[in-house]
Amino acid sequence: MSDGDRDSGNGSYCGIAVIRRYARQLLAWPLITATAIATEPACASNLLPRPQAWVAVNDGVMGGLSHSHYLEESGYAGVFQGEVSLKNNGGFASVRASLTLSGENVDDALRLSVIGDGKTYSLRLHTDDAFSSIAYAANVKTLSGEISEHRLALSDFQPVWRGRAVTNAPPLLWKNVRQIGVMISGKQEGTFRLRLVSLKWASDSN
Repeated sequence: MSDGDRDSGNGSYCGIAVIRRYARQLLAWPLITATAIATEPACASNLLPRPQAWVAVNDGVMGGLSHSHYLEESGYAGVFQGEVSLKNNGGFASVRASLTLSGENVDDALRLSVIGDGKTYSLRLHTDDAFSSIAYAANVKTLSGEISEHRLALSDFQPVWRGRAVTNAPPLLWKNVRQIGVMISGKQEGTFRLRLVSLKWASDSN
């Protein structure tokens, strides 16, 4: 792999691009798995922030007992894991980081690649830097132990605040994004683990 394939700025990876690059080798190396392939670092177009930039925002702010954290793991942009508890009226766990998107094309979309655990998560975008503010959320249904790719257009993100739909929120524009988050909720009690492989523009051919 050439130096041009590695993103030394954020240590992130584009697993889908690597899978395509090594697809022919699967015939010669039948023992290679999707996880093994995804450990190869790839393009610099990954939009996900560094693992160190993410902070946990769990239901403890409301008295709940759920917990989560965002880990650095070789081969992935990061891993969101923890445990959701329904005790004390809890039921959600999330992480958040600062993110600025330069996209001006409203017809473009984001392409999220993950390896999940069969649970449903939400990718959340915020248009300000506030701790408690409207989030634009898009559901991401995962497959247990398998890589999946999700195309998310502006219309897929719905405005919510504390779990409730917001009807008078301004429309989301890529250029207004200031934060990104990942959340698990919906009474999905128990441990969870979501490996984030990459977040790119759908128009990016890499």
